[in-house]
Amino acid sequence: MGLNPEWTVWLRWPDPEDGPLHVGLTMAGRAAALIGVEIRTEAAGSLTGLLLPPEPLPASALRDLPLDRIAAQARAQMAEALEAEALEAEGDRREAALGAVEALRATWPHRFPRGHYGAVATVYREAVAIGADPLAVIRETWMTSKSTAARWVMVARHDLGLLPHTTRGKPAA
Repeated sequence: MGLNPEWTVWLRWPDPEDGPLHVGLTMAGRAAALIGVEIRTEAAGSLTGLLLPPEPLPASALRDLPLDRIAAQARAQMAEALEAEALEAEGDRREAALGAVEALRATWPHRFPRGHYGAVATVYREAVAIGADPLAVIRETWMTSKSTAARWVMVARHDLGLLPHTTRGKPAA
């Protein structure tokens, strides 16, 4: 895989073994920014040897495709491959490759490093402990909008597991 400026990772979705979708994600840069997506359906009869044209992919399937989760999965695979390659390298090349792995892991699955979401989770927990509105405290702390604060909390809770799950409208830390 190397330290190429651009690469494509292919995954089967939603099942890693059976698909039925093949999703190709083209990423670029040290943070693996998503710059392209290619989606293919499994050809009917491909296991029997009688290949039929693949079924057209409906627009609803494209709208429902969780690209953020698929991209996070692809970044994790790339980080594992880069790390294995880095451990085999020596000297400066090894340090550069390990730096690329760390940069990649620091920014996925979202734009900010994991530490940012850790700070959001800490402020959220502190606000709940004193009976304050956690989103209001996060908005004031980072001077951001309510929707951005809510998105950060969602990432900390659902994607990174930094906060426990809760019921809608009832904060829990």
